[in-house]
Amino acid sequence: MTRLRDIIDDALATSPTDHIVTVNAANELIDHLERCILDAAGGPHHIVHVKGYAWTIQHPINERFEGSLFTCKYTALVSEAPLDEDGTYQVWLDRNALRWEPVTP
Repeated sequence: MTRLRDIIDDALATSPTDHIVTVNAANELIDHLERCILDAAGGPHHIVHVKGYAWTIQHPINERFEGSLFTCKYTALVSEAPLDEDGTYQVWLDRNALRWEPVTP
C-alpha cells in the first residue's frame, strides 16, 4: 500500500458511513482513485527531459507522498550518466544499469 492510498483510505474512513456501501466497494474505489491520480500526474515512472547539457527529472507523485523524493536514487544516477541527445525519456534500472527509453511527451 502506498502513502497516497493511505491518504485516500483515511479520507474515506472519515466520511459519513452511509456513502460507502461495503468495505470491498471502498477498496475498489481507493485503488481506482490511486491509479487515476498517478496517471494524471505522469504515471509511476521517472521521466527525464534532456536539452543540451541540461536535464530535468519528473518523479512519480507517490515519491512526494512517501517522503522519498529527496533521497531518490534516480537523480544521482541521471547526473552521473546524462544522455547527449535531446529528448524525453523514461528511465529505470535493469540489473543495476540505468536504462533510457524515448517517450512521446
